[in-house]
Amino acid sequence: MADTPRYIQAKQLRQALDTTLLKEPLPNVNWELVAERVNEACKGLPENLEEECTAGTGQSITNDFCASQLTYGETTDAEFVSRLLLLKSDDVFYDLGSGRGQVVLQIAEAGLAQKAAGIELVQRRHRIAQLTNKQLGSPAEFTCGDILTHDASDATKVYMTNSTFEEKMNIAIATRFADITAFPNLQMVATTNRLPLGIANVTNLFLQRVSAVPVNWGIERAPLFVYKRCETDTPAPMHEVDESAEEMLDAMNKVGCNLTGAAQLNAFMTAALFHSMVHAVDVK
Repeated sequence: MADTPRYIQAKQLRQALDTTLLKEPLPNVNWELVAERVNEACKGLPENLEEECTAGTGQSITNDFCASQLTYGETTDAEFVSRLLLLKSDDVFYDLGSGRGQVVLQIAEAGLAQKAAGIELVQRRHRIAQLTNKQLGSPAEFTCGDILTHDASDATKVYMTNSTFEEKMNIAIATRFADITAFPNLQMVATTNRLPLGIANVTNLFLQRVSAVPVNWGIERAPLFVYKRCETDTPAPMHEVDESAEEMLDAMNKVGCNLTGAAQLNAFMTAALFHSMVHAVDVK
């Protein structure tokens, strides 16, 4: 049976992305050394700051979004984020909801972008990022502010840990991405929670790739959804699912098999939700 146009399109997208990754590899960065330098800088901070970072925040957020969106969690692999976003020396990288600033600090230390910046609403976490940045003498930039209102108009690549964001928050963020005055130079976005299906109709952000990134919570990996901004008349492409994402799904199912009763049902429902997030197709 002949290949369908959809399959051919997916195959071409995969080949194009793989070719890009091979032709334009990241600079030769010693990521272990970068992480070590950032960790050493963190050790020089007051001992109580780490506890403050994960404590209750008492912060408010634009439009009365629920407090769960201030839940703390971060990726532990800036290199992986950098590779999937195809970071280059002329990029302006932003982490929206940057927490302690680990991703921003590592990217700045690695010299992968002309600017690496983070915006964080919670003052305690922002303070840790600032103090670590000072210890490092890093060129990273940090701002304490609301990601729905603070200026990030120079951003070309954006990362966001939005796993606990409710749908209306994700819609608000994606809608802001669509505002050409707010993000005129935006090229790619990577998120740990899929933006609502169909949001491409207003954002021109299309899901290009699904992977899994190391994190410091739960099963130690979270899905990573990589979007690319396309022209309005560009057909929505079929996205690629990395082997790491499929492995994560298998691991979730295996966890469920070892449980019983309500815990098992909950585990399988979580795996099914993840499967639907990974494999659902945006229709333009």
